[in-house]
Formats: sequence, structure tokens, C-alpha cells
Amino acid sequence: MASGSRKIYRRRGPLKLILKIIFGLILFAVVLAVGIFFWFQTYIVYTPEGVRLDIPFLNRDVDG
Repeated sequence: MASGSRKIYRRRGPLKLILKIIFGLILFAVVLAVGIFFWFQTYIVYTPEGVRLDIPFLNRDVDG
């Protein structure tokens, strides 16, 4: 019985915790990048000079 109890109360290694944190951060960054990509698709303008990003709330009106 005593030999089996070691496996039950085994501590998690710090490497496993660090890998979970890194995986979570990478997953969050990928989801954020995909969300930003799809949100900005409505603002992509194709011109003869090339592709540009036309964001209306960043444009400043010179008239006033």
C-alpha cells in the first residue's frame, strides 16, 4: 500500500506549469490575431497602386 501512495500525491513539475502558461499565451495571441484579421477585412481597399487599409476613425478631416 505504501508504494502506491507515491503516485497519488505526486507534485506537478514546474515545467508542466510553464508549458501550460506558454500554450495559453500562444492560443490567446492566435485568437486575437484572427479576430483582428476578420475585423479589418471590411477596411481593406484594393487600388491600382496596391492594397491599403482605410480605417475611417483614424482619418482626420482637414475641413474642420
